[in-house]
Amino acid sequence: MGEAAFAQVEEMESYTVSRLCEEVSEVINRVRVAFDLVPMWEVSERPEIEEAERTVDTEARRLQQGEGDPGAWRRALSAYESVWMAALGELRSVEQARKCA
Repeated sequence: MGEAAFAQVEEMESYTVSRLCEEVSEVINRVRVAFDLVPMWEVSERPEIEEAERTVDTEARRLQQGEGDPGAWRRALSAYESVWMAALGELRSVEQARKCA
């Protein structure tokens, strides 16, 4: 096995359930802090958020099964966070528009 292939296997094996949960928790905590007092439930059932959650779940399962790509996992987490932040931006815009009306 070449050095690059061995490094990839080693990186994939380091994705334990504990590590996956920790990384997801870090993202969720950043989102919660950003939302502050804005209720997350108002946007939690949006299709784009549900799709991002499914993608995170899928990539986590793939890593656990040794079939995943760490880059795809990181992209899924980033997309998940981005979708939540976009929803927050929309909520803030609506709130700002109400204040100005």
